[in-house]
Amino acid sequence: MSTVTESVDVEVPIKVAYDQWTQFESFPQFMDGVEEIRQLDDTHTHW
Repeated sequence: MSTVTESVDVEVPIKVAYDQWTQFESFPQFMDGVEEIRQLDDTHTHW
């Protein structure tokens, strides 16, 4: 399995960052190379 380690500092409240990070379906709007993400259940996504 591949592993990618990156970090980004953002100056927003923790709740705002968490809410954005958990909206997986919106990732293709700002991540190059990501075409679609579907949340399958509470612990699984399909990229």
